[in-house]
Amino acid sequence: MAEQNIELELPEEEVDIHEADVIQESTPDVDTSDQAIEETQHTEEVDEYSAGVKKRIDKLTYRMREAERREQEAIKFAQNVQAENQTLQTKLTSSDST
Repeated sequence: MAEQNIELELPEEEVDIHEADVIQESTPDVDTSDQAIEETQHTEEVDEYSAGVKKRIDKLTYRMREAERREQEAIKFAQNVQAENQTLQTKLTSSDST
């Protein structure tokens, strides 16, 4: 293994180890223009994908809410029909007894 030489410059005053900054030498510049272009394209693709997913979720949510509304209306209608049936049954029974 190759040995690394590390130089430390310590200040004269006492330093809190939690507040100390670590300074590293910068790496040589790498041509990041291609990388930046790829990241931009990737971001645009993710945004387009996200917009499509959001539209699908909105459609599905709308369909679910509409189905719930229809279900509630059907339940209400069935309860009204049942109540009307009950009142007609009561009237029939009372008219038969007279």
